[in-house]
Amino acid sequence: MILSLIAVNTLVLSPASIGTYDILILNAGFCFVSAVMIATTSFHRRSTAALWESRQDLDYAQTVGQIGSWRLNVQRNELRWSGENHRIFGIPTGTPLTYDTFLSTVHPEDREYVDRMWQAGLRGEPYDIEHRLIVAGEVKWVRERAILEFGKKGNLLGGFGITQDITSHKRNELLLAESRQRYAGIVESAMDAIITIDADQRIALFNAAAEKMFGCKADKAIGLSIERFIPERFRTDHAAHINVFRDTATTIPKNGGLRAMKGLHANGEDFPIEASISRLRLQDQLVKVAATVPGLICSFRLRADG
Repeated sequence: MILSLIAVNTLVLSPASIGTYDILILNAGFCFVSAVMIATTSFHRRSTAALWESRQDLDYAQTVGQIGSWRLNVQRNELRWSGENHRIFGIPTGTPLTYDTFLSTVHPEDREYVDRMWQAGLRGEPYDIEHRLIVAGEVKWVRERAILEFGKKGNLLGGFGITQDITSHKRNELLLAESRQRYAGIVESAMDAIITIDADQRIALFNAAAEKMFGCKADKAIGLSIERFIPERFRTDHAAHINVFRDTATTIPKNGGLRAMKGLHANGEDFPIEASISRLRLQDQLVKVAATVPGLICSFRLRADG
């Protein structure tokens, strides 16, 4: 490079007033400037590549997490969506974006709620909501959160927000709620006294038959220990059966029958009952839905000799 610069400058800088030393100084300067330009270009290329890679990683992360993002700049009248946000809403990239564009994708039954919450956000209230969208004729569930930026006079400057596709989670949540509702209906109409207990052996569910058998209303029984309805002399044995079930997950009794024991009425009198402990089975129709209820299920019925 130095030799080529000398050759060029020898032709250009021909006057006798410029000596060889001056030419060497000029060439040294040219070399330094060239080196700086090359280094700057190389750094710029590396920075651009790193920025592009970082941008790709962010896009991949949003796609994997099904979380889109948006940025609003009021002064520039600019609203930008990430690629994942476009995919979630089913709006092609490049489409002019306005508040009405967004609102048009919201489920008609949720539109008033979403608009009301957004207006509240513009007044400085938190914006964190779940609602439905209609995308290509199908219902989607999303969670939206936003941080809005305001000026000293309270005027909106801009904001940043995220949109998370929670359709799968919401669908499972709704199915679980439906299963529990079906379970509760079946349990409530069951002829046997059915009680569910948590890990501390406290009552979580007490059906109508249990109310009648033990002489105690459900709202009074829930939260009490199951021992409240078992005579003291049977409590150790019953607790042992519960522990065996927890360790082995085997229905008590093992043959699927009922174990003879005593129950304790709210009036203090004991009476003969038959009991079983299970997680999945109370009656044939409860096999599937009972699995949605946490804890153990205790089923009691009056003994024939009671």
